[in-house]
Amino acid sequence: MYNAVANGSTPEPIHCGSVSHPINVMVSDHENETERYNRISKLTGSYTTSRSKSDDYNLLMNKLQLFHKALLEHIYLENEIIFPKAIGFESKYAG
Repeated sequence: MYNAVANGSTPEPIHCGSVSHPINVMVSDHENETERYNRISKLTGSYTTSRSKSDDYNLLMNKLQLFHKALLEHIYLENEIIFPKAIGFESKYAG
């Protein structure tokens, strides 16, 4: 869709009727994953580590915390920037 608009042509309709349909599915997935990782964070005391835990456990908590942060950034970029732009492109340019 973006390439069509950038090249001055009309975007072709997508197979599912509107970009909002797959976007709604992805937003739902984002909500589920946010809930899952918030639960993991709660269960681990916000990924708390200590010297009394094994190095492997501390590494795992660190990696989980980094993944959670990256996941939230990914979700923000899609939900707040990419998805609204796609819906806007579709409503403005789709025939």
